[in-house]
Formats: sequence, structure tokens, C-alpha cells
Amino acid sequence: MTSDRRNKPLIYQNPSPINGVGEMFNDLPSKTIRLLRFPLAVAVVFAHEISRRETGGQILQIDWLNFSGMELYNCIRILISNVIVLGARPCFFIISGFLFFKNITIWKNRFYIDKIKRRFTTLIIPYLLWILIPVTLKAIYFFFLFDGSFELFKSELLENGILKIFWDYHDFGTSCNNIFGTPVYSYFPYNPPLWFLRDLIMLTFLAPLVYFFIKYSKIAGIIVLGICYYTQVWIYISGFSIDAFFFFSLGAYFSINNKNMMLELQKSKLLWLFIAIITMFLSLYFAGSNNYDFFRRIYIIAGSITAINIATVIVKRDNKIWDTPLITFLSKTSFFIFAAHTVGLMRLSNHITNIILKWDNLFFLIIRYFTAPLICVSLCIALYYIASKTFPKLLKILTGSR
Repeated sequence: MTSDRRNKPLIYQNPSPINGVGEMFNDLPSKTIRLLRFPLAVAVVFAHEISRRETGGQILQIDWLNFSGMELYNCIRILISNVIVLGARPCFFIISGFLFFKNITIWKNRFYIDKIKRRFTTLIIPYLLWILIPVTLKAIYFFFLFDGSFELFKSELLENGILKIFWDYHDFGTSCNNIFGTPVYSYFPYNPPLWFLRDLIMLTFLAPLVYFFIKYSKIAGIIVLGICYYTQVWIYISGFSIDAFFFFSLGAYFSINNKNMMLELQKSKLLWLFIAIITMFLSLYFAGSNNYDFFRRIYIIAGSITAINIATVIVKRDNKIWDTPLITFLSKTSFFIFAAHTVGLMRLSNHITNIILKWDNLFFLIIRYFTAPLICVSLCIALYYIASKTFPKLLKILTGSR
């Protein structure tokens, strides 16, 4: 069988400089990333559905021997909020590392300076603003209560240190123990989800270290970081987490070594999918036990890679899906959702849901679990849309021109 190559679209004709793949795949990473952004932002909202206040900072446990309706409800919450969606932030780190070093195979100081300048607009300014926004809103709220709450709030800020709101204001206690039994503590800025941006800013300044480490250690260096992530044996400094360093470096590895990340990950997509499914259910089964982290960390690696693989398959099958008006708009809202959902919107969504679905039987508990995050996301999208029409320049600053 023969084929007339001249009749094929231009995007299939010329070899790509990356691994000799056709031009269609030059844009595959950017199309895949655009498709992923909104679902990953929604996943982050679901990750915050089970509050640490509700669980006392502990993972919910399932009584498999005395399984009841409430156990089913907890199963759903654990499977989604404590397992499935945990691959979202690693995906963001992988994507960030890949994009930071994209098309850079030889280090140049000029490249680094240009990146720092751009990240000042896309990362640092939005980070500072999204820390100050909830602090300001809370201060205004307490000021008008006239019950002494404002003074208590001010005292708390002064006692903890005002500058700490930008780095490690919240002490969430022990998140886990490393392989040697040493507790790993979690500290977050005033707007907790922004620990991701905090660590990303750190990695931006440490980009030369990341580049030369990967350039000379190659895949062995990624494996070493993977072991450090799995064992949680690392330098415990706020803003320098092994989670961020490992997954950012994993994404950077493909760019620095001139590889198309999406095509490389596709080569073993079924293996990653199998590992993700197995460890997902094992994480659920052992939730709350000492074995939970053992399987959860494997799932997070396999699950984040599988999420990228699924998006890649979708884009390859429908090369235009990423460019539809709906996908384009939702992709733009992702950062706003990520930064804004904890600024009172998650609490408001839970309040609305509890009023509308006030019955406390199993059916309505499950419905409330899914409804509250979706209302929160909808509120974020609505605010983003209103801001884009009324304050487009301010929105551009708040989202880092995304």
C-alpha cells in the first residue's frame, strides 16, 4: 500500500527537531498542558474538601470489618480527596519544570536572567497579592464586627510575625514520618494552597542547580530524587520540599535532554496506568495505617504521569479539542481557581450546600461532598468572568498574565 505524502496536512510533513517526530507533535506538550490545567485546578479544590479541622489532621480510616453506610461515605471521600486528586500538584510541578527549561539544552546566564524577570510577573507578584488579599479581607471583616476580633487578629499577626504570612504562617503539624521515623512537618503561607507557588519561586532561583544536577546525573539523578521523595529523607526547610524538587526536576529532565515529554511518557502508559490503579486501591484499603504512605507515594508518581498520559491520548485523537472556546476559557481560569478557592469561597460553598441539602442521610452526605467543590469552582469561574469584563488589567496582574 502506498500513500501520497503531498496530500497530508503540513503538520505531518517535516521531521521535528525532537526525536524526529512529525511537526504535529511539536505542539503536543502545549496542547496537552492547556487541556490539563482546568481539571487539575478542580482536583486541587477536591483535595481540600476534607478539612484538617474535621479530621484532626489525620487521614480518615475505614472499618472494613464493620462496613456501613458511613464507611461508604468515607470511602468516597478518601478515594477522591486523599488519593486520586493528590497527583494534581505534582502534575503542576512536572509541567512547570518542563516549561521552564523548554528548548534550553545549553545553559546561558542570559536565559536565567530572562526567566527570573518573567517569573517576577508570572509568579512573585501574584504570589504576594494572593497572600495579602485574604489577610486584608479578614482584617476588614473583623474590623466591622466590633467585638474585639480585630485586635485578636492583629495580635496574632504580630505575635507570629507579619512577614511569616508570606512563607510559613500556618503550622499544620506532622504530615508524615520519613523512613527513619523522623516527623516531617508542614508549614504553609497564609493562603495555604500557595505553598506550591512558594516552592516554585524557590526552584526558579535554584534553576542553575537543577539544570547542572540533571545535565550531569541524567536519569540517575531523577531516580535518586525519586528515592528521596519516597523515603521523605530530605532537608526540611520550608520552601524547599522534596515533593517540589523531585517533580519539577522530573519535568525539567525531558526539556534539558531535548525529549518530548508527552511522547516519552506514552511509551509506558499502560504500565503507569496499571501501577496507578493498583496503588490507588491499596492506598484506600490502608488509609489511616502505617502502610498508607507506602502506597500513596507510589500512586502520586504513577497517577500524575497517568493524568498527563490520558490528556496526551485525548489531544492526539482530537487535535483541535484543546483549541475550543470552552477549553481555552476554562484553562485561563485555572490559576484563579487555584489561588482564590480558599479565600472564603470554599467555606461559602459548604454553607450554601448545607442549606440546600440539609438532610443528613447517606445519600445527601455524598451529594454534598460532590456539590460543594463544584459550587466553589463555579463561583471562581463566575468571579473570573466578571473580573475579565470589568477589571481586565487587574485580573491580568492577579493571574500573572496567564
